[in-house]
Amino acid sequence: MKFIIKKILSSFNYKIIKENKLSSFDKIIRHFTNKEEPLIFDVGANSGQSIIRFKKIFKESIIYSFEPQKNEFQKLKSLCNEQYKNCFPFNFGLGNEEKKMNINIFKNSVHSSFLSPDTSTDWFKNRDLKFGNFFENVEETRICKLENFVKENKIDSIDLLKIDTQGFEDQVLQGSKQMILDQNINLIELEIIFGKRYTKQLSFFEIEKHLFNNYKLIAIDKATNIIDNDAYSVNCLYLRNNIE
Repeated sequence: MKFIIKKILSSFNYKIIKENKLSSFDKIIRHFTNKEEPLIFDVGANSGQSIIRFKKIFKESIIYSFEPQKNEFQKLKSLCNEQYKNCFPFNFGLGNEEKKMNINIFKNSVHSSFLSPDTSTDWFKNRDLKFGNFFENVEETRICKLENFVKENKIDSIDLLKIDTQGFEDQVLQGSKQMILDQNINLIELEIIFGKRYTKQLSFFEIEKHLFNNYKLIAIDKATNIIDNDAYSVNCLYLRNNIE
């Protein structure tokens, strides 16, 4: 029946286009971003999964993507060059100071981190069994401060700062201190990992002390627990207090 309907519509030069439905979380981002061309900082871009997501929310968005892993950066760069306009990839990480730093690379690259893994946990042992030597190698990369980057590139404000850096989120926020104090970032989306994956864990307190009471939590993307999901993490969305 669907085929027949499509055939009939096609004869009149019409076609059915499936609408990209947004999640409730992304609808909130859309609601508090009153621009068709928002500036998005995608910190911890991996191979470009967030670019695909953000382009569904804002087709004309301008995205600066930061990914320190060499292999994933090449995939990210290809995605930006071949499929999306106004996407600018950078092969370095963001943190609290300008320096060289080692990143731990895992076979499932979304878990690669500047933090060392806790190899005693079931989370790590299960992935070691699944992938066979889950840990691959260490790469040296460059770390920059967001404050310095925006200054050098004459960027006054950011509409959405997304941080997914596997436990390094507090360091990125520290390197964004002045932008946060001035509330020149509209929305901050970041991941908090509750499951024990790395030798350091962050909490809401550890995150929010770097927001200086200038931002309020307005959304969390999912709810479960570390008993049912040893890899449990959530994406949190913070909105600046002086929003008009």
